[in-house]
Amino acid sequence: MGPTRGMGDWERGEERPLFCPNRGCGRHYPPFPEGRGWYEKWGVYGTGVFGKVQRYRCKECGRTFSTQTFSLDYYSKRVVEYRMVERGLSEGMSEAGVGRWCGVSGQVVRNKVGRLARQAVWSQGKLYGQLGVREGVVADGFESWCRSQYFPGHVNWVVGESSQMVYLQEYVSLRRKGVMREEQRRRREEGERRWKADPRGVESSFERLGEELERWVEREEGQSLILTTDEHPAYVRGLGRVVGLEQLRQEGRFTHRRVSSRRARTRSNPLFAVNYLDREVRKDVANHVRETTRGARNVNDLMNRLAIYRVVHNYRKSYRLRPDKRDTRYHGEVAGLAREVIEQEVG
Repeated sequence: MGPTRGMGDWERGEERPLFCPNRGCGRHYPPFPEGRGWYEKWGVYGTGVFGKVQRYRCKECGRTFSTQTFSLDYYSKRVVEYRMVERGLSEGMSEAGVGRWCGVSGQVVRNKVGRLARQAVWSQGKLYGQLGVREGVVADGFESWCRSQYFPGHVNWVVGESSQMVYLQEYVSLRRKGVMREEQRRRREEGERRWKADPRGVESSFERLGEELERWVEREEGQSLILTTDEHPAYVRGLGRVVGLEQLRQEGRFTHRRVSSRRARTRSNPLFAVNYLDREVRKDVANHVRETTRGARNVNDLMNRLAIYRVVHNYRKSYRLRPDKRDTRYHGEVAGLAREVIEQEVG
């Protein structure tokens, strides 16, 4: 990823802080203060990992901070190359495997994944805010699980029909279903005495996605949007809860197209974008490999890795690699972002 928010720029070999980290200070919020007059140097301190670190003091609120305050490695005791972590997690490796590759423990890698995921979410949000959606989109739920197969869930995605860029994603827990032995059924019932998945979780998730789709259309005057999903009834019920979408449909600015999920998964299938993404995640992210022994310990871990993978997929992978159809643009470029903007943000 690119540098963290406010990490500063380099001026005569010295990193210059851009804002005060104190949220109660007027120097914390944009427009950020100009020049060096709002802070002063406030000594140095030594660390075993980074050596001497410069401290500063805000003249307005008196808060002290350092260059490490703005760093992705704030309060870190081990330094790991984040690009290696990103690459390992996006090429089917487990956290333990990435740790062996980097020469650190799996616990250190887990810490770095959390830090990198927060940066990935911020970078995606910043780029997403600069992008007007000018293509049809496809939405579907990618079924996986975390902790054990008694806790399945849907990662609900909204993906560009032409660009295959992942615009939106969120997770909803489901109740375990399917054929079970009596022992498995009893174990599910024991777990549900403590916690039970929302039976309308998928509907609620698609309602939230529908609200964001409504904002897309309203933001672009004269813009219309075609959403394609399969025939899952919960998708229809969830989208039906969004009153604004119904109004846009009557105005001819929103269309919900439903396609059978049993259709062959070829390029001509209107659901190709999500089918393609399903395949990529199944082979690239260890948590979701079929019959995996590397399932996520909790939803946060699962979504952290998918946040990192979303940035890799959108802004690092070439759109097409086949020799006869080679296209080295990123998926985000195909969606309408300039390559310079992407590289400035995610490196």
